[in-house]
Amino acid sequence: MTNNILSCDYNTDKIYQHDGFSSSILDSFGSPGSAPRDLAWDGFNLLSVDASIKKIYKHDGFSSTILDCFDSPYSYPQGVGWGSGDALSCDYNAHKIYQHDGFTSSIQDCFGSPGATPRGVAWDGSNLLSVDDSTDKIYKHDGFSSSILDCFSAPGVQAKGVAWDGSNLLSVDIETTKVYKHDGFSSSILDCFSGPGPAPTGVSWEYVGVSYKLEGITKDKDGNVLGSCLCFLFRDNQNNSLRYVRFVLSDSVTGAYSFAGLLDNDAQYIVVAWKDDTPHVFDVTDHVLQPVLE
Repeated sequence: MTNNILSCDYNTDKIYQHDGFSSSILDSFGSPGSAPRDLAWDGFNLLSVDASIKKIYKHDGFSSTILDCFDSPYSYPQGVGWGSGDALSCDYNAHKIYQHDGFTSSIQDCFGSPGATPRGVAWDGSNLLSVDDSTDKIYKHDGFSSSILDCFSAPGVQAKGVAWDGSNLLSVDIETTKVYKHDGFSSSILDCFSGPGPAPTGVSWEYVGVSYKLEGITKDKDGNVLGSCLCFLFRDNQNNSLRYVRFVLSDSVTGAYSFAGLLDNDAQYIVVAWKDDTPHVFDVTDHVLQPVLE
């Protein structure tokens, strides 16, 4: 389950796992709805979006089993992506691109797409990528914003989904029915193949994810270890809001606590704790975030 291309097809209503970047199919299953539009991968699980039922899904790994889903922000969702711990999406009718709060329907931020018909979104590690088939262009945004750093004409005439494989842009075109690997973020094509169905609409890259663990020690205001504290983890959305993640109990003797399975390492985390249900908040800023390969 590493370095494989994933694709979906509007006509066959199927989601495919390719053998690397090739037309060879390792596995496939029926999509949750009748109009699959795009795919993403969060490091561990497939994300998909369906325009007919207007939902965004989190699958259990690469499978038809659904772990979670929510309604899309508007009436005709087209693209789904994953970046820095948040789902990304775009809507054809709203002409907007959305940053969700984690994998939820809550919206942190949104802006008007560069063209009238956004079809796909992705994240290259630092910047949003989007594609629009009214302008027939693929865009690199400045972070998550409407500011455009670069753009070029798509290789076909009806570009749909886009993805990033760690080094190169991937795109699909429903008219040419091809999946393309670009040379970095450019119009130069390194490789391409025909999709498994007649109407490819989405593409993603399946990679082995790295989760992160945040560890620390609960202490009182004088710096002394304080055990058996309830520790609450919040993610700072950096837009004057916090999102509660979960809580743990620190060790009764050492005061040690740990939050494992965090999917993003560039987020700001805040840990607060209290003891014996008192409102007093103790100093728990002495924590370390470290990667864990799973």
